[in-house]
Amino acid sequence: MTDTGRERLWTAAVFALAALYCLARVWRGLELAEEGHILYPSWQVARGALPYRDFYHLYGPALFLLNGALYRLCGADLWITRVSLVVLEALVAALLYRTARSVAPRRFALLAAALAAVVWGSPGWVFTTPYANHYAIALILLGLQAVVTARGRFVRACVLAGVCFALAGLFKQTSGAFAFLGLGLFVVWDHTSGATVRFPGGDAGARVVRVAFLAAALAIAVLYLRPASTPWTSAMLLTPITVSIAALAIRELRGRVAAPQRGAWGLIAASAGFAVPLVGCAAFYAAHGALGDLMFNVLRVPTLLRWFDPLAVPPSRVVLIAALSLAGGAAVRAARTAGSLWRRRAAAAVAVACLSAAAAALALLVHRPGWQWQLVWGVALLPFVAVWGALPLVLPEIVAWLPRSLRPTAEPPPPMALFFFAGSAGLLLFYPSGDLYHLLMSLPLFLPLVAAGTACWSRVPAGGRRGESVAFAVVSGMAVVLCLPFVSLQVRVSGIPASAAVFARASGITGAAGQFEQAADLVRYLESLPPERPLLILVNQPLLYFLSGRDSALAREEYLLYLVGFGLIRDDDARAQVPESMIIERLAGAQPIVVDYGSAAPNKFRRMFPEAARFLDTHYQPVRVIGRYRVLTWAG
Repeated sequence: MTDTGRERLWTAAVFALAALYCLARVWRGLELAEEGHILYPSWQVARGALPYRDFYHLYGPALFLLNGALYRLCGADLWITRVSLVVLEALVAALLYRTARSVAPRRFALLAAALAAVVWGSPGWVFTTPYANHYAIALILLGLQAVVTARGRFVRACVLAGVCFALAGLFKQTSGAFAFLGLGLFVVWDHTSGATVRFPGGDAGARVVRVAFLAAALAIAVLYLRPASTPWTSAMLLTPITVSIAALAIRELRGRVAAPQRGAWGLIAASAGFAVPLVGCAAFYAAHGALGDLMFNVLRVPTLLRWFDPLAVPPSRVVLIAALSLAGGAAVRAARTAGSLWRRRAAAAVAVACLSAAAAALALLVHRPGWQWQLVWGVALLPFVAVWGALPLVLPEIVAWLPRSLRPTAEPPPPMALFFFAGSAGLLLFYPSGDLYHLLMSLPLFLPLVAAGTACWSRVPAGGRRGESVAFAVVSGMAVVLCLPFVSLQVRVSGIPASAAVFARASGITGAAGQFEQAADLVRYLESLPPERPLLILVNQPLLYFLSGRDSALAREEYLLYLVGFGLIRDDDARAQVPESMIIERLAGAQPIVVDYGSAAPNKFRRMFPEAARFLDTHYQPVRVIGRYRVLTWAG
């Protein structure tokens, strides 16, 4: 069997095993808020709605068009989305394996794919909700793979990668844009020689294009973080890409570029590929007379959000364990590269001491309450460890102050540089929210760089296969520890007794007693009411629209009400986009069924729209209380 055939078999095996693992959590639990604000508009699309014209949303239109097509083909049922996510997550694991395989031995690539499958296959709502980020990550990995396998067809690979990143942007705008920035930085960095068509203006004209791209990339990164940030957030997210751009600019200005014209053509090719899907999307909307709606949603709706979660600082115990583990790994490498016997023995002693201390700290940690949550932070640190650790490998001129023994002896292969620049730009995804969930959601984007870094660390002149095995043993032990909280969560959730409650539009999906049963009782009651009446849900659980099969009385503005419910929009902006007079007019005209909390206590909707709340209290009466829910109908 050829190497290509063997790799295809391994890729298929990774896909199958990841799918089997992810299937374990398909049928458990509902996330009435997060799943709802994606699935309800997807169901609208399945019935003919057009994103942005018929409803506002922050995500790109491709998310709703894809899931809407699935509902149109297979019927509106939650299990369809859950199973499609399993396929997507298994595809991400397979793409991750193939991408990491270009710079790392098979066992390191398999380890990276396994970590992605275990994390993304966990039963938490973060990975059972069809967030736009999940689809975008798959397309970004596909674009990176196109560049890795270019094999002399550099310009064509840039076009294909640009197309993939633009498609990713049609799911989540920032994901596609930052992936494109990373690709452009790699193209500027790449100095592979090769024949190319002469660029207008020769080397000088090519240098102008490359420097202009670097300036634009820096401006985009800085301006993106400008609205709201903290010194810690800016330092961690901006430093790698800023240092990279500075190093590349110095290379350009000093003329230390082997093939500037090739890089300039690569930038133009990537830009052309990136533009094609975006122009196609604009033309599609123009053909439907909704280009203005597209521009309003893309340019205006994101500015309405008042959402900033600064990059969280991980627990000190986790930082200590990570530092000891990295120091131990570095000492293992030093023990294999030291020139004299006493230096090797000293490095080995340091390695044993550091790794033993890390193990002891870990043992103490797992005996404390909430240890799983703290260990998850170890996984969340990987993007930063990978990107910051790769800086001296990809750009050795910026660390001339390091001891000679720690400097890389040669520049890394081009794929590692590609992953580094994609990761440097990808760190910007942690703004405006750098919480733990968003760190985990973007993890696969950084794992090829993790595999590349561990492979580079294991390659020492005298190491050979034995040295690589030692490195793999250390890294795999760390990976097993990092997987523990996710596997523990999977086991714990599978052991929770399932409720007997069922939903007609969530076939086979069960959950724990409590809110799951109350929601099922509410949906059954709503199904018994006149079907022509629309629904207005004030409890910020838009999945109830989908589960009950009823439209929102404020379908176009429903996403803005979702933002109101979480306090992610200013009062004045909310009232400007959703005037109270319009709400009252809709209530009086359509006389929808209203679902509120179990008492008349003020909630965010009532606080934001007091006139509409008074109208409800005057013209509606409660007809059923189901747990926390209170159903109101028109009284005249």
